[in-house]
Amino acid sequence: MAERAIRSIGSNVIEKDKDGNPTKYLLSKNQFYDQGKIKSGTWFSSETEARKQTPKLGWQFVSPNILPDSTSKNYIAQTEMLIENARSNFFDGNLPQEYLEAEKEFKIEKSKIEEFIENNNYVEASKTLSALKISQLLREPVQNVIFRYLVSFKK
Repeated sequence: MAERAIRSIGSNVIEKDKDGNPTKYLLSKNQFYDQGKIKSGTWFSSETEARKQTPKLGWQFVSPNILPDSTSKNYIAQTEMLIENARSNFFDGNLPQEYLEAEKEFKIEKSKIEEFIENNNYVEASKTLSALKISQLLREPVQNVIFRYLVSFKK
């Protein structure tokens, strides 16, 4: 049933290869630069680190489109939009308990994150935001984004 649902919404998440092994970026090595080297200056600390990354198994709210009016907003405002979008479009106005707890955590941490941003401490703001449960629930993990891109656009 899950596979049918995934196909019906056009998802292209592939969690295992044909042999049942976890899908790794190594399998898409030819999608990177010459001889499969990762471009310098990427967020990976090394090629070894990139090869350890695998797509995360789980359901995520992904779409081929960007949420309307979200591109001009900062990460905090985007997170608020994601919460409202999930509430109104996926949960009939009532977020499950896990999401409510994650939203509460976000609201508690929001002023601290805004202070980091005001003080140009973007590294701490980013670390704090990405560690929040609401980000983990509503934002697609970066390794999934990269893998989905490679699968979708680099056929």
